[in-house]
Amino acid sequence: MLRKLAREATIFGLLGMLVAIIGAFLVLDSSARSEARSYAAGTVHGFFPVALDMSKSQPIPPPTPGFTPLVRVISVRIGSRVLNVRVCSDSDKSRDAITEAAEEANNCRYVYDPFKEFGGVMTDIGPKDKAEIAKDYWAAYREHQNVFDNAMASALFGLYGFPAGLAIWIFYRLVRFAVKG
Repeated sequence: MLRKLAREATIFGLLGMLVAIIGAFLVLDSSARSEARSYAAGTVHGFFPVALDMSKSQPIPPPTPGFTPLVRVISVRIGSRVLNVRVCSDSDKSRDAITEAAEEANNCRYVYDPFKEFGGVMTDIGPKDKAEIAKDYWAAYREHQNVFDNAMASALFGLYGFPAGLAIWIFYRLVRFAVKG
């Protein structure tokens, strides 16, 4: 009889520890991934656009004709996400105070513009530049993410799962005793 109780208590304690380790690792990993994502986006001078829920509010009106954005942004698809990268301009006629401030703060990325010689405006960047941005993004992402630290922290947090599993086992035994008698 006592062996059976001890076996049940041990199983509940170990299962509680396992659930706590897995849960802590998933929470730590998701927060570490979002931190690594934002860090990597910053290294390539980009940002992920914020999705707004426009279902209950007024739609944003389209820009007026002749509107030019303050800083030129090019969209680059990285995996399943779209990364907006700030682009520095090489031509003197398109420079303004905001672009110069972004360039001085090194907060934009130079890309090859084949149309600048002809006075045209580039609407998208070439595949070579896109691959370079994606390569830099993933290198910074892997550099910033540390799975070993998350595993160690979740293993330490898992130690709280053993007493929690025992508490659940005690509750189970009390309910079983109350029902069965």
